[in-house]
Amino acid sequence: MNQLSKNSIIFTVGQATQMLPLVKSIVVEVLDLSDQVKQTRLRLNEVMQVRIVPDDQHDVYRNEVLAIEDNVRQQVQRINECIAELTDLGIKVNRIEEGFIDFPATRLGQSIFLCWQIGEQEVAHWHLIDQDCSQRQKVDLELIRQVGKHAVL
Repeated sequence: MNQLSKNSIIFTVGQATQMLPLVKSIVVEVLDLSDQVKQTRLRLNEVMQVRIVPDDQHDVYRNEVLAIEDNVRQQVQRINECIAELTDLGIKVNRIEEGFIDFPATRLGQSIFLCWQIGEQEVAHWHLIDQDCSQRQKVDLELIRQVGKHAVL
């Protein structure tokens, strides 16, 4: 795949950077919820391994375990909603567990992704669409010169 879909929103570096306050808040929420889910599942697995219950009628922790499992389901649902919010903004969620996201863009007529990672103050990297964030490069003059005629925000 070396072209973006025809329906993709195309961003400039400036437009992508302008969106960062909103994008960052969504990514931070996803990362926080993901960490909570991971920690809760680990604790729940530990409890399940040491819990010896002959049947459900005598399981004093059954309701608590069910409530925790329901809470995890709700958190996972919210993570999915956050990812959908980013997608609706035209952003490609890429390695979100590491805080990476991609903004569709073009450079010298070629489809690319502007790449941002949590902790960065601006969108300052890019990579080809068939590459991942580990192969990203610094934004160059060609990308900086682009004007905002593409993105519809």
